[in-house]
Amino acid sequence: MLGFDPSHLVDHADIAQMNNMHEAPLMSVLHRRYLIDAIYTFTTDILISINPYKSIPMLYDIAGFMAASKAKLDCELKSPHLFSIAEKAYRDMRLGKQRDTAQSIVVSGESGAGKTEASKHIMKYLAVASRQADESSKGVGHAATTSLHEKIEECVLLSNFVLESFGNAKILYDQDGRMCGVSIKHFLLEKTRIVLPETNERNYHVFYQMLAGLDALELAELELVAPDEYEYLTSGNCIGIDGVDDAADFCGLRTAMDKLGFTSATQRELFQVLAAILKLGNASFVPVHPQDREACQFAPEVPLEKIAQLLGVQAADLEQKMTTQTTVTGRGSILHMKL
Repeated sequence: MLGFDPSHLVDHADIAQMNNMHEAPLMSVLHRRYLIDAIYTFTTDILISINPYKSIPMLYDIAGFMAASKAKLDCELKSPHLFSIAEKAYRDMRLGKQRDTAQSIVVSGESGAGKTEASKHIMKYLAVASRQADESSKGVGHAATTSLHEKIEECVLLSNFVLESFGNAKILYDQDGRMCGVSIKHFLLEKTRIVLPETNERNYHVFYQMLAGLDALELAELELVAPDEYEYLTSGNCIGIDGVDDAADFCGLRTAMDKLGFTSATQRELFQVLAAILKLGNASFVPVHPQDREACQFAPEVPLEKIAQLLGVQAADLEQKMTTQTTVTGRGSILHMKL
């Protein structure tokens, strides 16, 4: 039987220090810490994070954190915080026993747990650490390399706007600990969220941002209306988020895409695809023949020609793909069956 231990009453910053740990005291200490805005708790090398759903003043003060931890050794970096994880990975890469060995930080959790925000703060911290390393390694050609590294850092941080829900960013460093590149890995793309968002959750932010941020002429060109007119944006019963300005976020997204080299044509094509997805979400189907329900077609009110135009395909081809199931048999034969 799992019983009580006096250590269960202590608000441990690292719950590995707790004796006779089991679920009840674990939840208790996390709850007590949460009530005093201590949302981060270590369990050895793993950081537990609880989304506070509010802003906590000075929680992400990078300069203050660096000043407090500057004289500490790796083994002393035990203040439970995202920055502790980022600093440990950065120091291990530059100074640890496995110097120059690639480091990974895994951010995982349920939808709404705060993974995106955590990733943003980690990226910002690593960018600052990289900049400080750059400033401490002044030498021949310093001005040119500094400009290059600053550009890379800016691109890495701006990529958060574009990759928020769609990928993982992998940062590359040189021997002096300065950012020298970045590569992107697609990771856990939640395709089902588009067609079936969870109750009380929004679809991908970009849909709402686009509808709030495009000007009247652009909305008219794409034939877009308010978000509450689209099935994909209303099925989760959540359209707006308190404290979130979708129009301002869309402005930030466009600025990021401009600086990252997205051409105007590429951005326009991206918004066309997003618009087509919203319109397809509202599409309905009817039988080809009233007495024959084995084959269907788009209902007359579906703007098939417009959707096809947005996607750059022929309307007939789009309808065929949307109403036909294609199966490849074990012998390589291809079967087409009307839905």
